[in-house]
Amino acid sequence: MVYSGTKNPSKNNEPIFYTAEKPAEFPGGTRGGPLAPQSWGVTTQDAKHIYVHLFKQRNQSGLFIPGNFKAKKVSLMGSNTSLPFNIRNNGVLIDTKGIELKGPDAIISIELAP
Repeated sequence: MVYSGTKNPSKNNEPIFYTAEKPAEFPGGTRGGPLAPQSWGVTTQDAKHIYVHLFKQRNQSGLFIPGNFKAKKVSLMGSNTSLPFNIRNNGVLIDTKGIELKGPDAIISIELAP
C-alpha cells in the first residue's frame, strides 16, 4: 500500500492508502491545493495540475474550484474521460454529472495552461 499524502475529511481525516489497483497516473508528489478541505473532498496540486479528490458523492452537478489559474484540460483520472468545464475570472467550473465514486475516491485532473 502507498500513502497518498491526502487525508479524507469525511472520515475523521484518516489517511488514504492506495493498493496496486490504483492507476499508474496516480498524482504523487503533490501539496495542498487551492481549496481548503471540504465535506466532499480535497484538492492537491503540483506544478502542472490541480487534482480534485472526491470522497463523497455530490448532489450538485457543478463544482467550482477557485484560484488564479487557467485550465487547459479537465479529465477524470483512471478513465481519461474529458469533463466539460468553463473558465471563470477567479477559477474553473467543472461539470461533474455522471461521476460515480469507485474505490476510496474519484480524482479529477485539471491540466494547467502555461
